[in-house]
Amino acid sequence: MTSVRIDHETIALSDTRLLFFGGDIANTIDEWDLSMDLLGVAGTMDAPASSATLLVNGNILVLRRDVAGIYAPGAADAGSGFTALIRLRSPAVAFWRAAARPRHSFRTTSESSSPVV
Repeated sequence: MTSVRIDHETIALSDTRLLFFGGDIANTIDEWDLSMDLLGVAGTMDAPASSATLLVNGNILVLRRDVAGIYAPGAADAGSGFTALIRLRSPAVAFWRAAARPRHSFRTTSESSSPVV
């Protein structure tokens, strides 16, 4: 990994890549491409992530206590970090939006037949 991580989330993508969210002071998203044996920074977040869940559409729901966002692993501009929490006009738009009420002590789970719980 590009930095030491503690209490991070790991997401396995269907194309042999692993993504590591949270657990580091730089708030990076590391990507390990198993097929090419390459490890590097895939993006950054503006704050630490508490939970990450792979969605059926291939995007990743990332939560923390007061903010939620969507990370799109296939975004055209990986340097811009996260892509849209709510897609407005383009999948390349990136921003975080504050939640109505702060959350704590939560987990997310995704099932193919239902939305994220």
